[in-house]
Amino acid sequence: MILLGRLPSFLLLLYPELLAVQQPLARSKVRQAKAMPGAERLVERLQAAEVPLAIATSSGRESVEIKLAPHPWLQRIAVRVHGDDPQIQQGKPAPDLFIEAARRLHVEPAQCWAFEDSQAGAKAALAAGCRVFVVPAEGLSRSDYPSAVDWLSSLSETPLDQL
Repeated sequence: MILLGRLPSFLLLLYPELLAVQQPLARSKVRQAKAMPGAERLVERLQAAEVPLAIATSSGRESVEIKLAPHPWLQRIAVRVHGDDPQIQQGKPAPDLFIEAARRLHVEPAQCWAFEDSQAGAKAALAAGCRVFVVPAEGLSRSDYPSAVDWLSSLSETPLDQL
């Protein structure tokens, strides 16, 4: 049994070797991640309407750069809040990321729309006061998310007429 972060000595000896194998594999997988269907078009339409955008993610800055590299259209979103930003005290499901993103956009969280696929992210955005749209992660259904979210089967269904 491992308690409070105490690792057996054989794991401590193997830890650097495990990381040396795990990290390149994880980076390779992340680089292959595809954008959600409709995401690029949604960003284009929001930018054309001059809607300020931010990326708020629990992932660290380095991981985000790796994830975004294959999607140059996301580079146009300059406001980013990462899980390892010093202003973030708690990650999702705490609202910190969304509150900080709204602050950087110079708007109140209640004026923000958040797009999420994770349960923790949906809870965090609701706790911040955002309107939350969920495109569910694979294997999850409506009952897995808070009832206050707006449900989308694709980002292309986003009701932009309600902006």
